[in-house]
Amino acid sequence: MIEQIGYWGLVILGFGFLIFIHELGHFVAAKLVGVRVIRFAFGFGPRLLGTNKNADLEAEEKRPGKTDYCIRLIPCGGYVKMAGGEIAEGEEATGAADEFPSKTPGQRAFVIIAGPAMSILCAIPLLTLVFMIGMERPSSRVNQIVPEQAAWNATLKRGDLITGIKERGEKDFQAIRLWREVQMNSLLQDKVGDIVLRVERDGEIKEIELTTDEQGRIGVSYGFVGQGAGYVTTIAGYREPGSPAHEAGIESGSLLLRIGETSVHSWQDFQRTVHLHPSTTLPVELVTPDGERRTLDVATNEDPYWSLGIIGHWPSRLGPVRPGFPADQAGLETGDTILAVNDQEVQDWHLLKQLILNAAPGEVDLTVLRDRDNGETGPTETVNVTLEPGMDIHDVLGIARSKHPVVRGFIDGAPAAEAGIEVGAILLKCEPANGSAQPEIMNWPDPVHLHELAEYREGAAPDRYTVTVEQEGEEMTATVTAMRAYRGQIGLAPRLDMTRTVDPGRPVAALRRGIVETGQWMSLAVRSLYMLVTGRLSMEMLSGPVMIVTATRYTAEAGFTTFIEFLVMVTVHLGIINLVPLPVLDGGHLGFLAIEKIRGKPLPERVMGAIMYAGLIAILALMAFVTLNDILKLTNL
Repeated sequence: MIEQIGYWGLVILGFGFLIFIHELGHFVAAKLVGVRVIRFAFGFGPRLLGTNKNADLEAEEKRPGKTDYCIRLIPCGGYVKMAGGEIAEGEEATGAADEFPSKTPGQRAFVIIAGPAMSILCAIPLLTLVFMIGMERPSSRVNQIVPEQAAWNATLKRGDLITGIKERGEKDFQAIRLWREVQMNSLLQDKVGDIVLRVERDGEIKEIELTTDEQGRIGVSYGFVGQGAGYVTTIAGYREPGSPAHEAGIESGSLLLRIGETSVHSWQDFQRTVHLHPSTTLPVELVTPDGERRTLDVATNEDPYWSLGIIGHWPSRLGPVRPGFPADQAGLETGDTILAVNDQEVQDWHLLKQLILNAAPGEVDLTVLRDRDNGETGPTETVNVTLEPGMDIHDVLGIARSKHPVVRGFIDGAPAAEAGIEVGAILLKCEPANGSAQPEIMNWPDPVHLHELAEYREGAAPDRYTVTVEQEGEEMTATVTAMRAYRGQIGLAPRLDMTRTVDPGRPVAALRRGIVETGQWMSLAVRSLYMLVTGRLSMEMLSGPVMIVTATRYTAEAGFTTFIEFLVMVTVHLGIINLVPLPVLDGGHLGFLAIEKIRGKPLPERVMGAIMYAGLIAILALMAFVTLNDILKLTNL
């Protein structure tokens, strides 16, 4: 509880700092052009202390002209009150030379633009600070190739480290070190169409040509762990204190080799086995950070989930076949089913992956049941295949699983069985029924028991789902009420492959990187606004105060550098948005000044008032929309 209060306190101070910096820009600019600042406040609400609480009174004995620098009760930002200015609520201009309206349009524009400019520029010292401390981020290592997208049709593999990117006609590569730099190229559409990736694989440098989609995406997925995204290793990371992993003596930094009967080629292999064995003791084979090979017994906990009670599996039937890879070279095609590997029978996709990856690189004999164009199966045949080196069946054999899992059985008392779903049915779709609080589930989760429909909450009513299956050649829909089920947990998270953009203790390099990344965030903010205006970005993608504050809370928990980086992103975006020429925003005031400069006089007060009023309504409507959008996202409605 105390920790949570601390995190929320950090969020309040963080946003307070951003608002304060914005107002500091207005304040400094006002002082530079000779505008009398009545009050410069840190925070809102009741005044706690300051230099001159009567600064806004006109009597000489009350020290007119002396700015009141004060601290107020609520540390959520601050404000600047200028003589005769819009910020001075109820203040009427007298025509004095030190009043805001008495200044030239250029001077007033300088005061107005200084706020957003300071918001943007403060990103540079913040980023410089975290780079000097030594901020680690997920590297640009490839986590998983997405079937039938750009990388799938190229030779990119899981574990490749992307070090550069260029368009086909360019001479020089743009350097890549972080996964976010790969993502930024997509978000900014910096490299779209025919591109070349420079990658490092097993100590060798390779150049791989591919064609991105219209958004610049290369067809690589990344894993989410906590607040991080990138290449997920098979190395133990965070251990929850007092958890089964902690009690068993699994050290952070240990390389996981095997759990139960499953070889650990990816974190999913390890996690799947744990999930499928609640309240079970499993042997875990690993290599400690000191290089010692050990086997530890880990007793799993029970973690409750809502479940449909379906025990499903993906069959060993092939989905997409990767062009130019061993399966394609051996003549395997989508729809074929692999029945055995080196005469060892294969029951499902999981076992097929295990056998293939255990045998790679090298030759294997595959017993294949052919799929004919008319939907019937042909005779079986044995195909000899030379497997490539790699860490994923996508790369070693060049195949992906079929789209839909199949029902293998049911948990005792499963509502899905009572609803008429049979063993052998193909699971096509699962979505909420009757306005359930869970989003549509298009892809069934792995592990096999399909528990992860919704988090279990004691006393909460179970959700109802509409499940669509194909059985006996026909499509059938059943409404199923979720049941309470359990999965195993040991309180262990994987380590991401991390790197530093700047080595600690290099202030010049940190400053240079801070400037570059501030420019990247500015470019992203401008591009996002452009895409929003042109309709290329959906309004549903917008986030408002609720989502921003929530995300800030999670980044505060993730660590100091993550928190600061998120604040940088927020302050740059808010600075750019503030420059949008809408009434109420700083950009709107700049627009009025531009009109005044052209006309030689301000717009009539009545006209300006009407425009400001319309702008306020529009801003409030937008705020209401994004707030509702945030609530729907957070509640999964």
